[in-house]
Amino acid sequence: IGPCSPATCASRDPLGRFMPNSSELHETLQANGIDTVIVTGVASDACVETTAREAVMLDYKTIFVMDATATDTDEHHNAAIATLNHIFLPDLVMTDLLVRELERSPILATVEG
Repeated sequence: IGPCSPATCASRDPLGRFMPNSSELHETLQANGIDTVIVTGVASDACVETTAREAVMLDYKTIFVMDATATDTDEHHNAAIATLNHIFLPDLVMTDLLVRELERSPILATVEG
């Protein structure tokens, strides 16, 4: 785990990072055998939600970090989370839980060690 490259962290235009011609994210993840994505960012009801939806539809284990996303109002943010939870079913977590899980991960220990 570390800083991402331009291929995996790109500007938000277009909305979803997995759309054809939007980034090389899907190809990069597949080439490296990565099956899990952690979704964070600004505009949880737009580009962040869209990217999470696309990841789920492409069969990635998708983790949406609820307190590491935001949008213009709490109402819009909560609606995005409700939609994801109701229809797309990614893992919805808070940052502290995610950090604890990552710290216990044998894969993370391998990457860092």
